[in-house]
Amino acid sequence: MFGTYDYDEAKDILRIEVPAQKSGRFYEAFTIDIDVIPNNARIYISWEETTVSFAVKTQTDARMDAFIQDSLLTGIYKDGGEYALATEHLIYLNKQLENALTLADLAIKKGGESYGYAMRMRALIALKRYKEALKAAAEGKKYDEDNNIDGGTYYDDAVAEIQGLMDE
Repeated sequence: MFGTYDYDEAKDILRIEVPAQKSGRFYEAFTIDIDVIPNNARIYISWEETTVSFAVKTQTDARMDAFIQDSLLTGIYKDGGEYALATEHLIYLNKQLENALTLADLAIKKGGESYGYAMRMRALIALKRYKEALKAAAEGKKYDEDNNIDGGTYYDDAVAEIQGLMDE
C-alpha cells in the first residue's frame, strides 16, 4: 500500500484502541458516521461487517458560554443574527433562559429582528410566561407583515401551541 513503507508510530497524531464489533449489516464502502450529541459526538467507522466506535468530547458548551458572556451579553457584538442563534442555543439546552430572553431582545435591537422576535417568543414559552409569549408572537407577526416577510403560518401555529400550554 502506498504511504506505509516508512511508517513511524511516533508521528501519529492520534491513536485510539477500541474493540471492533460485528456491525449487523454489510458496508460495501468504508463508512464514517458521526452522531452529534449536545456538546459531544460519537464516531462510527464501518467496513464490510465490522464497526468500531468511540466518543469525542468537546469544549463546545464552555466556549459558547464564554462567547455569550464576553461578547453577547455585554452588547458589544454587532450582528443581531448571532444574538438570535445564541438564544436558540440556550433554549435548546434549556439553560440560562433569562439570558436567552435578554439575547433575543438584543437580537431585535441589533438588526436580527425577524429571527429575534421568534426567539423572544420561544424564550418566553420556555420560561412558561405564556401571556408575554402571546404578545411576542403578535409583535413578530406584525413585524414580518410590515416588512413583507413571508413567515407562513409560523406565528399562528405558535399561538395555538401557546394557548394549548395555557389550557394545561
